Amino acid sequence: MKKLLSTLLFMLCLSAATAQVQQGYVRTLERSDRASEALSGVTIRIRGGHNAVVSGSDGRFSVAMTGKRPGDAYVLQQVQKQGYEVSETGFVGRQLAFSDRVPLTIVMVNTAQLQADKQRIEDNAYRVAERNYHTRLAQIEEQLAAQTISAEQYRQQLHELQDGFERFQQMIDGLADHYAHTDYDGLSDKEREVNILIENGDLERADSLLCTLFDPVGVIERNRQALAAIDQQEAQARQLLAEANAQMAAVLRQQERDAEHLYQLYTIALANYDNDKARQYIETRAALDTTNVEWLQEAGKFFNRQMADYAKAMDYYQIALRQAVVQYGENSNEVASAYNNIGAVYAFQTQLDLAMEYYMKANAILEEVTEPGHPGRAYNYNNIGHCLSQQGKYSEALEYYEKALPILHSALGMQHPEVANTLGNMGTVSFSMGQYDKALQLLQQAKDIWAATSGQEHYRIAVLLGNIGTVCRAKGQFNKALETYQQALLISEQALGQEHPTTMNQYNSIGTIYADLGNYDKALEYSEKCLELRKRRLGESHLAVATSYNNIGHLYNVRGNNDKAIENHEKALEIYLRAFGEEHPLVATTYNHLGGAYCDMRNFDKALEYYGKALEISKRTLGEEHPDLCVRYTNIALVYQYQGNYQKALEYTMTALQIAERNYGEQHAIVADIYDRLGSLFRRVNNLDRAQQFLQKSLDIRKAILGDNHPRTAYSYNNLGLLLKNKGDYEQALEYMQKALEIFETANGINHVNSASVLANLGRTYISMNEYDKAKEHIERAIAIYQTLNIDNSNDIADAYSDLGNVYSKLENYEMALECYNKEYEIKKEILGADNVGLTKCYNNIGNTYRKLEQFDNAIEYCRRALDMGLAAYGEQHASVGIAYNNLGLAYRDSGNIDLGLELITKAYEIYKALMGDDNPGTRQIRENLEKTNAMKEEQTARPSGE
Repeated sequence: MKKLLSTLLFMLCLSAATAQVQQGYVRTLERSDRASEALSGVTIRIRGGHNAVVSGSDGRFSVAMTGKRPGDAYVLQQVQKQGYEVSETGFVGRQLAFSDRVPLTIVMVNTAQLQADKQRIEDNAYRVAERNYHTRLAQIEEQLAAQTISAEQYRQQLHELQDGFERFQQMIDGLADHYAHTDYDGLSDKEREVNILIENGDLERADSLLCTLFDPVGVIERNRQALAAIDQQEAQARQLLAEANAQMAAVLRQQERDAEHLYQLYTIALANYDNDKARQYIETRAALDTTNVEWLQEAGKFFNRQMADYAKAMDYYQIALRQAVVQYGENSNEVASAYNNIGAVYAFQTQLDLAMEYYMKANAILEEVTEPGHPGRAYNYNNIGHCLSQQGKYSEALEYYEKALPILHSALGMQHPEVANTLGNMGTVSFSMGQYDKALQLLQQAKDIWAATSGQEHYRIAVLLGNIGTVCRAKGQFNKALETYQQALLISEQALGQEHPTTMNQYNSIGTIYADLGNYDKALEYSEKCLELRKRRLGESHLAVATSYNNIGHLYNVRGNNDKAIENHEKALEIYLRAFGEEHPLVATTYNHLGGAYCDMRNFDKALEYYGKALEISKRTLGEEHPDLCVRYTNIALVYQYQGNYQKALEYTMTALQIAERNYGEQHAIVADIYDRLGSLFRRVNNLDRAQQFLQKSLDIRKAILGDNHPRTAYSYNNLGLLLKNKGDYEQALEYMQKALEIFETANGINHVNSASVLANLGRTYISMNEYDKAKEHIERAIAIYQTLNIDNSNDIADAYSDLGNVYSKLENYEMALECYNKEYEIKKEILGADNVGLTKCYNNIGNTYRKLEQFDNAIEYCRRALDMGLAAYGEQHASVGIAYNNLGLAYRDSGNIDLGLELITKAYEIYKALMGDDNPGTRQIRENLEKTNAMKEEQTARPSGE
């Protein structure tokens, strides 16, 4: 183990020195192209000292060391010069040995020059890694083509290659920082040459030359033997101590050189994706001196980022933390660094509370021991911001990113990748907060910096373009989003190849945007291509494969193929459960998808089961106030709405609103969505003024933050139109619906499900206005759009056929009405199954039409089916049960059984009056039926018995 030279120096001193002054010299870092120079104007302060000293024009300084004897320990508290930093990590704060004879040498580096060197080295490293990546990729593809390896071996090797490339990107910053700090002073010619070759990316020559200088296999034994020899010499007489001291210094110098050679070999192995060698070199380096905090931290980073071996990484970081506390004290940069690294291990495992605990420990230390503009603070602020963002605390996250940005600007300049990363993080958080224009501005700034520093074809440009596309999608700019995703795909394919995860993400995004545009064939094409690439590249059980299954499941759900939707969601669930168990947000998300599919199938028990699981898992894993819970509550509310339990639906929706307002404030797209839901609910319970209040709020928010021509603004116009239809304000209803239709057609084209939905609503409004030709025209246009999009087996087209049947019924063309209602029935039976409660409306429509055709036996049969199914599913107190009682009563009445008809219609009126109130249009219609039936009963009673 390394021993402090101060101990040996003290033992050599027989008496106190008379001159208690520590001489020193400050110079610049020597580089391959820059000689070292004396540095003047550097402020140096000793811990516990009252006055600072400043280096002179020759770089020299003197510090009074009152009361110190040679060999006594002292600590530098401050070494500072504007635009410069101390080159050696941990130098300030480390224990040093006072000597009145040996000057203290301090090496500093110009911060701007350091960052330039670091960027140059990082670019060279990336270039070499990319070249090696493509070379190795070509090799294994040739082997696959020649059938010298199996498809499984190809997939495994490709997996390892891609993982190595991706993880090497995460390590480049640390590697570049190390070599940018390398001091060429005292290096031999060959050692200088090795460093120059590595910095320039010429790794093969560096590896070859290192092998002539250094044997990595025997370094531990050589180091052990050297230390053992020193121990033996120390045990000898006092007169040999001076020689032992000199040898110790030599061993320590050799140890430093061995460590540097090991790091160089480690760097080369990483660039060649040889993790086995990299592991050997970095572990050997750490084992050379198990008290060296820097070497321990570096080994921890390798296991955390490169190997995802979190337990091993944590072991190294915990040892580093203990050593940092012993050597530098509790409040030191080194301890803060260890806390940050431990936090990162927890963050990688999504243990966010623990990650935040350690990040905040690091933050407290850094704010005490560093200057306000120190870059270390900024890096820590970024870590805290990322953790807060994952927890859904977006405003707090943004505050920390905004604290980091000016520090990085000042320390690194405006055009630096770290600045770009922070801007990108701010853009992502701004997007989550609904600040889309701000998000676009920040992401574009980040993209411009990366383009300026690394070129337009860098893979980071593809990542940022993908994020920009996502913001454009949220703004309703679907064509622009598609164009942006396609640019990202092109760059990613060229830089990384088709089977890199970043490239696959672009395929996934393009599939998503085609779904938004209503082109479900294209959406499935890209989503399934993404799935196949992920399965081939990552294996059947990878988390990204599960994401693809969920996306494809959603597409099948939209097209009405619920069986395929459930099949894909269950595949995703199986992967997530195997990886995480029940308690994970991704498991909750998949349960939520399954709940949606069962809800569309009108299997409300299953829907509530899965939605309930999603809610409970989210509450346990994310907390009661996380914004993701808004979706969970509103989905459960939707099921209760379908079941006619409007009180429960309102209760869950109001809970969602409270969470959303606490997280986002009132002016946010998600809050507008919930207002929209509330408006629709109040419309259904005939509280039309309250409904209008919420729908208007939703419209105002969407216009303010999304603009008047956004598709979500069109939803508000459409829903307000439906409300005004219910209020009898048909002209204003038509105006709002036409506005919605124009927005949808401009944003998505004329053949889109949103346009079809509004056309159907326009048709319903014209029915209410008794303008049946216009109603028929609009509904038939809606059906034609669904058929064009191959959506000929969904609830939407079934409902459109139902509306068309209503038109024919109003026109007293009951044969055509029956044909339309039967089409509705066949579609819904295929989607939902023959025993699903969702068929009650079909049975009611068909039964009512048979009644008008005076085919009373058929009418009673279908109306009875509707009633029995509704009672079994909902019990007496449900609107659809009230409708079924009414229709069955009318069928019996018109067939001549007025008494039974009167009994059934009376039940219908009582149910509707209790649920909807007396002013509801449905209640009024049933009351009219009841009054007419009573009149028929009175007429029958008054009629002479002989008639």
